[in-house]
Amino acid sequence: MARIAGYTAPMTTMDPPQAHVPLTDERRARLREMIGDELDAAWLYDRLAGMSDPQSAAVLSRMAESELEHATHWVRLLGDERYPADLHRPSLRVRLMAFQARLWGLGFVISQLRREELVDIQKYVSDPDSGDLAEEEREHRATLAELGTQYGAVGAVGEGHAGVGAHGASTFRAALFGLNDGIVSNLALIAGVAGVAIGSEAVLVAGIGGWLAGAFSMAAGEYISVRGQSEVLQRQIAMERDEVLLDPAEERRELVSIYRAKGLSQELAEQVAAELSDKPDALIDTMVREELGLDPDQLGDPWRAALSS
Repeated sequence: MARIAGYTAPMTTMDPPQAHVPLTDERRARLREMIGDELDAAWLYDRLAGMSDPQSAAVLSRMAESELEHATHWVRLLGDERYPADLHRPSLRVRLMAFQARLWGLGFVISQLRREELVDIQKYVSDPDSGDLAEEEREHRATLAELGTQYGAVGAVGEGHAGVGAHGASTFRAALFGLNDGIVSNLALIAGVAGVAIGSEAVLVAGIGGWLAGAFSMAAGEYISVRGQSEVLQRQIAMERDEVLLDPAEERRELVSIYRAKGLSQELAEQVAAELSDKPDALIDTMVREELGLDPDQLGDPWRAALSS
């Protein structure tokens, strides 16, 4: 028996599973990385179980045990019995998540946990040595979705996010703010220069120079702001697309929950979700709009915002 990540992990004398990927140095490093990720997950689920009600604690404890089994799978594939002898130190990332959960509740970290389970699914679907691990991670995501409903997860189904369909209002805001800032700052500059009692031409040049400098400054700031926001939103849409493609059954359940929250009957919600599930592109578009509250066609134009500003 070998102690891993504060747990006791079985070191079997069975032959390691047949590897489909050659055990090169790069592959060994990759296996050690996946072992570390699984042990991190096991440690975190174990800590979260200690913060939960008895029923949720039992669920999270089973998930911790499952992650340990995943780690053991990769350890056996690695074929290095010395590896588990070293105590795994939980990463700063999972320690921080445990701290956040203790401070603000389990719901605060569930959405992030579901995203990380999705990352695991992506890794295992493309790894020929993963066996049934991808399907087990899908089950973990579904379980976390149920816990998210119970604990009011941040960004849970039906909540949505701050939509950006009002990007036209944002452009108008930029134009109004830029106009106001330009008038006030240039009036102050002109008044200051005029107070020095120099010629009118110098006052005019100072006013034009100040106006141009302010315009370029406001435009650059607005461009950077809107572009950064747009990139973040595009990343959210890409993550939602990955969720739909990798775990369509779970996304279908989420869509049913969204439509139920909107007042549709269970039968009608399931019918609509089933029809959309047959069209991946339509399902992705619907989930982006309904779950994230985003309009993919209205993410904001940084150039338009800059010119308006």
